Amino acid sequence: MVFIALEGFSGTGKTTISRLLARRGWVAIPESAHFVPKTVPLADRGNTYSDYALIGATLTSSYDIVNLRRERNVVADGYIVSDLTYSKIRYERGQSKAYPVLRRFVFSLLKDKLLVPDLFVVLKADEDTIYRRQKYKEEREKNINIYFMERYYKILYMLHREMGHNFTNLSTDERKEKTERKIVEMVEKL
Repeated sequence: MVFIALEGFSGTGKTTISRLLARRGWVAIPESAHFVPKTVPLADRGNTYSDYALIGATLTSSYDIVNLRRERNVVADGYIVSDLTYSKIRYERGQSKAYPVLRRFVFSLLKDKLLVPDLFVVLKADEDTIYRRQKYKEEREKNINIYFMERYYKILYMLHREMGHNFTNLSTDERKEKTERKIVEMVEKL
């Protein structure tokens, strides 16, 4: 069976695509923001303890991922590399001190082959699409900070390269069903 991670900036369609795959029988693992208490600040409001909480929330799914991927296809809506990316951005801004510790931890953790997705799909959308989609998010999950937008993909790609991961970029400006079809086609080629 296949485990894929959908990564991308807030508003690129990760949740929508993972829900479409769930309709096909995939197990959809929600992003870490859905596992942490509502009091935990996110995005440009996050801090050191947010970073620890978000990585910890992603880890709560690791047991399920390891066991479920043996029998079912699994899709993660965001994954630990995305959490680390946001941690690095907050570290650069002086909002968090967690990144150096979390980097060592995540790099070590992802040496376990069962926790490494078979496919990282990096979703992208243009700014207008992201702004439009942000309107429908809960207030605490909205992230339209320009600095975060500019740094997110550069850091995400850097981290994946350092870990030796392959990833595929995919635009979600098109109809969601078309994006879903492209992902299914990629999975069939694995």
